[in-house]
Amino acid sequence: MKVLIVDDSSKIRYRLMSLLSSLDNVDVVGFSGEEDIEEINSVNPDFIVLDINLVGKSGVEILKSVKRTMPDVQVAMLTNHFDSFYSRLCKNCGADYFFDKSMDFDLLATLIKEKEKMH
Repeated sequence: MKVLIVDDSSKIRYRLMSLLSSLDNVDVVGFSGEEDIEEINSVNPDFIVLDINLVGKSGVEILKSVKRTMPDVQVAMLTNHFDSFYSRLCKNCGADYFFDKSMDFDLLATLIKEKEKMH
């Protein structure tokens, strides 16, 4: 299973990459969010972890593009903007999951582990 992490914080990106790459049969790629949709598509991910706020870009706009070009790819938003406004916005734009960046790393890892079992 290929997981793409898109987060402009190198600390968060490397923490997630380390956590998820320790899972069996999970290949993790990390992007800073500066990449365009073609680069994201070229990874051919099975699952994307996406931040809402990226330097110079909106994770919500990336989410919309991903869902247009790769509608079957599941996307989990991982954000510090963990509130009902952003949750609804992201779900309406196609997000499959919505996690709080300050405390849901383990929940995200558990979800991906379960997804890999089904993959």
